Parts: sequence; C-alpha cells; structure tokens
Amino acid sequence: MTHRLELSRLQILCFRRRCGALDERLPAGAKSLRRAAWAGLQDSAPRAALLSIHARVEGTSPTTWEHPSLIQLWGPRFNDYLVASKDLAVFSLGRLSSDASKRGRAHDTADRLHAFLNGRRMPFGQAGQAMGSQPNSLRYAAPTGRVLLRWDGSRQPVVWTTPAPDMDPRHARLELARRYLHVFGPATAASFARWAGIQPAAASAAFRELAGALAPVRTLVGDAWILVDDETAFRAVPRPPALARLLPSGDAFYLAWGSDREILVPEATRRSELWTSRVWPGALLVSGEIAGVWRRSGADISLEAWRCFPWRNARRLRPRRALCRCRASRVRLPSAGVWWRSSRPRRICGSDADSDGGGEQETDGAVDGRTVNFRIVTYPAKCRSRIWMGKLGSRLECDRISCRPVAGRHAWLSFEIRVGSRQEKESTTKPRCVRQILRLYGG
Repeated sequence: MTHRLELSRLQILCFRRRCGALDERLPAGAKSLRRAAWAGLQDSAPRAALLSIHARVEGTSPTTWEHPSLIQLWGPRFNDYLVASKDLAVFSLGRLSSDASKRGRAHDTADRLHAFLNGRRMPFGQAGQAMGSQPNSLRYAAPTGRVLLRWDGSRQPVVWTTPAPDMDPRHARLELARRYLHVFGPATAASFARWAGIQPAAASAAFRELAGALAPVRTLVGDAWILVDDETAFRAVPRPPALARLLPSGDAFYLAWGSDREILVPEATRRSELWTSRVWPGALLVSGEIAGVWRRSGADISLEAWRCFPWRNARRLRPRRALCRCRASRVRLPSAGVWWRSSRPRRICGSDADSDGGGEQETDGAVDGRTVNFRIVTYPAKCRSRIWMGKLGSRLECDRISCRPVAGRHAWLSFEIRVGSRQEKESTTKPRCVRQILRLYGG
C-alpha cells in the first residue's frame, strides 16, 4: 500500500505563497518576471497580469507588462495570458490537442492567418472578418505557438504570427504539468485538465508519464499529487507571510475550481463572494489568508473585508491599515481613490489620530517635502465606513506620499470629515503622529 504524506491546510497555503513569491517580493529583473509567470499570468481582466506582477516583483511600473522578456498569447482555456518569451512552447504546444482533427484545425487556422497577415499586425476582429471567419475562431490557432497578441486592456487584441517553437508537443505538455503541480500543488489530473483547457485523457496521460517524479499526498479535500522535488518545501517551517497583498481577478493563487477552493476559503458563503458567477473580484490576502475581496470601478477601488481588523494598538501590525496602504500607495493604476468598507463605523478626527500615535517621536518640518491628503466618510445609519485617499499622484507610487508643511517648520496632515448630513469640517493631526500615518499609507 502506497504511503501518502498528510498535508495540512497551513502547509499547502505556505507552500503556494512561497512558490508564488507572495511572502516576499522578488528583485526587479527578467529572471524574477519569469519566475512570477512560471504558471502564466492570466490577463483577461484589464491589466490583471500587471497587478499579479506587482504583488510579486519589486519595482513594478505601469509598463512592466511590456518588458521585452514577456509576451502575450491565448493560453490555458484560451484566455489572455502573459508568459515569459522563453516559455512560449510550454504554454502553446503544451495544450495542442492529440486528436488529429483538432490538431489539423489549429494548424490550418494558423496557416490561413499567417498568409492573410503577411507580416502585418491587425486587431483580431478585423482579421477574422476579412478572412471570412468568426474572429474568436482565431484562438484555436494559439496552441500551435505561431500566434501572439498584444492587448492593452481597452481595445481589441492585436494579433500577428511568428515561427513555430522548436519543441516536441509531448515534452511541452509534461513541462506544463510540472509547472502546474509546482504552483498549484497538491493537484490531480482532473484539476490540471480544467486549468489547462485540455482533454482529461491527455491530462491523465501526462500524469502517468510523470509518475516517477510524483509523490502521493492526502489533503483535507482528498488524495492528490505533488512533485517529489517539492516535498521538502512542503515539510519546511513556514515563513512569515506578507502583511497584505491585493491579488487581481484570476490570479494564480486562487485560480481554482471545485473542492480545491475549500483549501483557500473554508467558509462556503465566502467562497460564493470570491468565485462569483461573473467576473471574479480581486482577493485580499492578509497575513497569508484570503480575508476579503476588492473591486475597481473607474478611479475608485473598494476593499471589502470579511472580518474586522483592529484600528488601534499602534504597536501591532494592522492588516486593515496594510490593505489600504498596499493598494493606495503602491499599486500601478491611473487612479487615486480607495474606499475601505468594514462592519463598524469609524470616525477619526484630530484627537483620535493623535491618541493613536503609539509613542512616535515628533517630526519638525515636512517629511521629505511630499503631500498626503485623504478623507474619512462616515455613514452611521448603515454602520458602514469608507475611506477615500486622494491626490496620491497619477501612478500612486509610494515615494509620492508624505506630509505637507504648514505654518513654517511643523508638518501637519489635514482631514476632511463628512458625516451623514454632508457637513464638512477640517481638522489636523499633531506632528508626533505624522510618521504613524505615513507608515499606514505607504510612506
């Protein structure tokens, strides 16, 4: 009888965060970008792949997704994916059907598109119509590795053709399975087939060929497999998780179906809030656990936590503060609004902010001469509070956030407080809590 390693939920989450570089960001560079995209970065929602990179790699800018080492293609399940250019064969040929008729259709579509474009680049809708085909049918050519695209998130993807990768499709599929097991493990052949968008028989065949490199394990949702090379990492002492990460829709950390979702979110009601029937919201990762969701609409980002996080006690790490900071101060989006929603109303004025200073030393003068403005909006009737942070710079970069000097040498922060009737008043914090507020919002 085969001995199966028992893996706890904590071990699985720690392993996935470590492999996904979510505990500690990687240094900037092509090598880190390839590791961040080891299982591909889904980019179906506008700039989702960029936000996935931002959660994993230091120094991410609004144009990082256009790095020369990265390419876009129709990857698993024919979704838009961002992958390393070196891995084109894995994410294309690795999904090429073993059925002769389907494989022939893929090559025929790629040949027709190549002949029509003749070196040009064109929106895929325009190309499909000009070829007399349904534009979405061009996606079937992607597994040949000959079709690339560029989607900026607002218009139709622009497509072009390229020479086919020099790799055996069988070897490409085995490598794709290894990567899936490394990033999403423990896993089964059925879950691999669902993720890759291939036939279950093909996925099962790949797992059989990898049998010598797999180890059987038992999880709280059933039996599964991991790579033998990853067993040590599963047994390792957990690393301290990052205080907060905001993961975009379709991020690899929670790209799961069926019983696999129970490992990430044990509560059934919460699973229905994260994995909706339409476009999934983003996930709030707090201290290594999914603790809520977030959404963006235009220039506003809403954060909805599933539990209350303490606002006071400045001597502790406060996930609630980190959630606001992570999105408002560092994410690369052309917006400047962040809303926080919690189950308790919270009104902050000058005296409250002062009492929450946590013994911070006073600071004379402006802190690096930068500016922070934010607004606290309270709705006592509904017991819901929202925080809006504005004027943080067009790219919301951390180094744009600080305080402004008022009346000469002291640094102050101004508040606008709005209560039910929309009456406004201004208040200021004392210099000694400036650094506390800057740490809260990424300064």
